[in-house]
Amino acid sequence: MISLSFEHLPPSEVGNLIYFALITERIPMIPKFLSDHIDPSAPPFVFGEVFDVPRLSRAVGIHLLQWHKVKDPESQVLDNLGCWTILETVQQHIEIPEPRRNVSWTGTPAWVELTSPSMHHNHASFWSLAPLGFPETGSKSLELPLTNRPSPQHRVSLPPDDHVLYFDFLYYISAHHTWEWDTDYSPAWRFVGQHILPMRMPRRAMNEPTPPFSQQCEEFPVDQCFAPLSVIARRVSEVQEELCARKGIDAMHVIMTSDERDPEWWSDVGALGHPAFIDAIIQSNGAGFVGTSGSTMSTLANRRVQSRNDGATQSIRWGWPGADDH
Repeated sequence: MISLSFEHLPPSEVGNLIYFALITERIPMIPKFLSDHIDPSAPPFVFGEVFDVPRLSRAVGIHLLQWHKVKDPESQVLDNLGCWTILETVQQHIEIPEPRRNVSWTGTPAWVELTSPSMHHNHASFWSLAPLGFPETGSKSLELPLTNRPSPQHRVSLPPDDHVLYFDFLYYISAHHTWEWDTDYSPAWRFVGQHILPMRMPRRAMNEPTPPFSQQCEEFPVDQCFAPLSVIARRVSEVQEELCARKGIDAMHVIMTSDERDPEWWSDVGALGHPAFIDAIIQSNGAGFVGTSGSTMSTLANRRVQSRNDGATQSIRWGWPGADDH
């Protein structure tokens, strides 16, 4: 029995996929990474090119498959497949991505929702989705008046497959609360995420540009919406002070990473005495970390520094002038 998610997978979604496979006793099939939410022209890369899959498999206690080992990536054959769409149920405002295979989508039942429909950040629940992976409940669910859309190429309407349990998007899933990877109790992080470790430096750069947060600056201009360097410097000082007080570490070396391309901004960073490197692996191995609130990349680095190094972390709040005042 195979559990499979859509091709677009950041590390947190891989963690959700594998944790979901654990609670449904299935084998996760891990697709390639795509950056189509940032740069549609960027080529995908194989999960095992960057992360230590054998070590991860031993840590979680189940076999892990990678999609390119199941089907030839160069194959032009379109497989007809019936799948569940979570986005259509919990994130109606997000357009369902076009799959790279001939998929017929069936909407998940409304009871998979973790949060009230009136909330902005709607999520699905791990344990509400899990019954769909078992024959009896999965079959009964199909007796409900669920939406079904035929596949785009062959125009066939199929129920979700029993053998390959396929979902469109496993990003908006939690056990108890939305954006759960920010919490220390997150089961997807504790049982899976902390074991997703890099095997070696990838052939391509690990760093991924930050999503366009400027689009969320609706009421204020960007220079007032984003935290100034003085706020970043204060958060760095707080991490340094905690490391010194709690662990006796004099953290004098600060690595600053960003996708900012303004040379004047980087000049100001240099004036603070922080050298600039762009490398997610370096971020995760520090004694401390200062990240951006709402950033998946920062959330992962926070969790890794705390879990692996017992490090000190801070998140910079932003969105309006003085957002990080404290």
